Amino acid sequence: VDGARLLLSSNLTLSGRPNIAPETSGQGTVENYSFFCFQDITDIDDYVKSVLVETWASSAESAMQFLSEAVGATDASEEERETSKEWLKLLAPFLFGGLFH
Repeated sequence: VDGARLLLSSNLTLSGRPNIAPETSGQGTVENYSFFCFQDITDIDDYVKSVLVETWASSAESAMQFLSEAVGATDASEEERETSKEWLKLLAPFLFGGLFH
């Protein structure tokens, strides 16, 4: 998620191409994005940013697979299933949005 947000906050599409459509969500700057792995964009170096951006799609796809399995797992607690559902709701828009970039 952080890699996708880094791309979007840099006015790039989720495939890394320049975004020609203006940002309409009101979150067009890095400062307006909240991240999960770090609090501020300056907390990570350029290498970490590059890796997050390059691997966001495969990381999100793997996470979707594991989270989907957790939702259907009979040995998972109700809390684990609900938490997995919440993460799925967060990840799905990025994956589907990336299909069109």
